[in-house]
Parts: sequence; C-alpha cells; structure tokens
Amino acid sequence: SLFADKQKPLESIKPEAVEQAGLGNCYFFGAMAALAASDPAALERLIKENDDGTYTVTFPGKKPIRIDSPTDAEFVLFPKPTEYGLWVAVLEKAYGKFCLDDPLYRAWRELRGQKASAIPQEHTDGGSALDAGLRILTGERIGFTFNFQGKDRLHDRLREAFESNPPRPVTADCSFNVRVGNGSPVSMHTYSVLSYDGQKREIVLRNPWGHTVPNLDGVKDLGNGKFRMKLDDFADRFTRIAYTRP
Repeated sequence: SLFADKQKPLESIKPEAVEQAGLGNCYFFGAMAALAASDPAALERLIKENDDGTYTVTFPGKKPIRIDSPTDAEFVLFPKPTEYGLWVAVLEKAYGKFCLDDPLYRAWRELRGQKASAIPQEHTDGGSALDAGLRILTGERIGFTFNFQGKDRLHDRLREAFESNPPRPVTADCSFNVRVGNGSPVSMHTYSVLSYDGQKREIVLRNPWGHTVPNLDGVKDLGNGKFRMKLDDFADRFTRIAYTRP
C-alpha cells in the first residue's frame, strides 16, 4: 500500500523510509528525507491514490502527473518497498516522469548526449547544482549558505530554519573545498539535515542511503544513516547547506 497505515499516513512519512538505491539522485532523496523530518504533511499532500491502482502526484506549481504503480522490475532496479509503504518509490517515479516530459530537462539531457529512456526513474540520475530536489518537492525559493561564509552564519541559518513553524527542510552538500580522507563524508553527495541544536551547536544529518556515516572523532552514529556532529566539525567537512526560503 501507499502507506503502512492508510488511516495514519504521517506515521509512515519519516526519514527512515527514504533509502536511495540504483541511481545517483541523492539530491532528490536527501530532500525527501529532509522534508519528511520537517513537514511530513507536505509530502502526503503531493500524492493521490486512484481507484484503478494508479497514482497522481502534483508537485507544487506543476501539472498533475499520473503514473502506474512501480513494477516488480522497477523494485529490482530502484528502492524497494519498505515497512513504511510505497510512497518513496511513487514520488521517485513521478519525478522521473516529470524530468522525462519537461522541455528544460530534455534539453539538458540532449546537451549531455543522453537518450530518453522508457524507464522514468532513470531521468532522475545525476547531481543537481541548483537543488532540484528541494525545488520540485516544495515549490519554494531555495537559499544557500556556504561553509566558508563562517560558522556563525551557518548557525543563524540553521536556527532560523528549524525554529520556523513548521521547520523548513534543509540539505547539506559535500562537494568541494572540504577535508577528505578515511572516514570522511561521501564526496559529491547530498545529505539530509534532520535537526539542529542551537544551544549545543550540534547538527544531526542523515545519509539518504540509510547507512554509511562519517567515521570521525566527535561523530555520533545514531543508526539508519543518521549521525550527530558539532557545527565546527560540520563546517570543516561539508560545503554548504540549502533550505527553502520564506
């Protein structure tokens, strides 16, 4: 089913349900988990289950997208059903269809020499310098704060995001100008920011893979790809945060 309990869908919309697999679309999965942590009701509103077994997904500001339920073959290639239901797979497939049909995405694929695929999900593959995951899921403007702008600026933006009502989704990128080496965060990868403690200046992040956390001094492994670290260490190991703007 779409959610583990149709009567209580929000109990299924949580970061633990999000497990990226098969494609390099961490920008989308990281954003999904971030929004699941900050405003799960916003994700629930995107999906309508139809009587014929299909789903209609309406991303904010976009035309409704009707898709068939993910197939067994797609579950082999991409994220599989979990105890939380099919909602993650449905959103990935709908976003793939959006990318397949959108003229700008089509032009970008052609520029890179990529052919159109009959499998919608394959069109989500590849990174996004403009945080397409947050943009498509929220329909909001996206702000950025780079770590080189200073730890106090990071602190202020994180505090503002998580003190909003509801909290605003935040992702973190590890791409360039960061310290690398054994135990470092995965490079060229997007993580979800799940919470921020402004008093302790500690940040909780999650790898959308659902596993593999940095093996560094001061990093606390919380399970399921989640980990806690000090803001000072975060500023040394990551590149920037992205968040929706009011």
